[in-house]
Amino acid sequence: MGMFNVVDVPGEPVCRSCGRAGRRNAQFRFGACNLRRYRVGDSLEWGEWDAGVPGRPLVAARGYGSRCPHCGFDDDLMFDVIIEQDIVTAVRPETGKIDYSGEDDEWVELGR
Repeated sequence: MGMFNVVDVPGEPVCRSCGRAGRRNAQFRFGACNLRRYRVGDSLEWGEWDAGVPGRPLVAARGYGSRCPHCGFDDDLMFDVIIEQDIVTAVRPETGKIDYSGEDDEWVELGR
């Protein structure tokens, strides 16, 4: 995957292994991929190790979920990181409705 950013996942997803809810984050590649940590509402940085194109009206970036903070189980949670005009506006579980097969398989411009 190379360099990436991290976004905090709102809420506390439940682990399929231990059944406990816990804070998670998701790695994604859009913006300046410099290991920056984001939350919903934050503006993306640009200018260093960029992935994507700045100023897009609506983008979804594939988010790779972190391991369970309690038991370490990797339940392969995936997220759609929604970005509007370079602002992270949502992080939601991936449903498969967004096709990431274009671009570099990491992000897609929506509404085109």
